[in-house]
Amino acid sequence: MTEYGCGLTIDANKFAYSEVRTMARQTRNSGGSLTIRNADIFSFSEIKMICEEGRGHITFADLRCD
Repeated sequence: MTEYGCGLTIDANKFAYSEVRTMARQTRNSGGSLTIRNADIFSFSEIKMICEEGRGHITFADLRCD
């Protein structure tokens, strides 16, 4: 769905890290938006990579930066 420019909310617990990165890249390329819930399962470096792939098209719904 992300390759079609839609807005999508996903639960990070249900996808592999590589799948989330792919969705982030597709979202950026299509101009859509991707909201990720439960992203605290990823390391900080993984979250940075997801952000780089999505370049402004990614929202983390419940991520805390302590």
